[in-house]
Amino acid sequence: MRLRIATAGRRILNTLVLGLLAGCASAPPKATASLVSISISPTDATIPVGTTLQFHATGAYSDGSTQDLTSSVSWSSSNASAVAITSSGLATGLETGQASVISAKQGSLTMSANVTATPPVLVSIAVAPANQSVTAGNTIQFTATGTMSDNSTQNLTSTVTWSSSNANAATISSAGLASAVTSNQSTTIFAKDGAVTGS
Repeated sequence: MRLRIATAGRRILNTLVLGLLAGCASAPPKATASLVSISISPTDATIPVGTTLQFHATGAYSDGSTQDLTSSVSWSSSNASAVAITSSGLATGLETGQASVISAKQGSLTMSANVTATPPVLVSIAVAPANQSVTAGNTIQFTATGTMSDNSTQNLTSTVTWSSSNANAATISSAGLASAVTSNQSTTIFAKDGAVTGS
């Protein structure tokens, strides 16, 4: 009697297992979306020498979805001496006036963007001399030195806009010549060029 029950139980179990396997076998395979195209941003750009610009790659798939591929595509520059680019899409301007084509590739798909290296931009201004004392009626000449994005320097004394935070203490000319007005007062001298200011 026990043997018959055990045998019947096995038959039921086998039937259930076979049914589950049959159901799995009949289920259609899940489709995988394929990469259709790659887009790059920005598409046309300029990079001042000594500065960097991040490029991004976006993939469009057959199911209508998109995905950020910036870290997975292969980046390259047609003129690496003018504009270099890393494996993560970070470009650096190296040679003024030179153009390059930045490409992002994955598999057989490639997309490109144009980029041109432009002259270096002003990063900071140093004003000299610093922390000076001068008696009323005397003058002191200030100079402004600009540091560019390529680490070069320029004398900007005659081109910056000079100002004094306290004209009662000292005034300053457009050429950077400060004149002390009143003793025992202090002022801060500023040199400004565009959005960059030194003091």
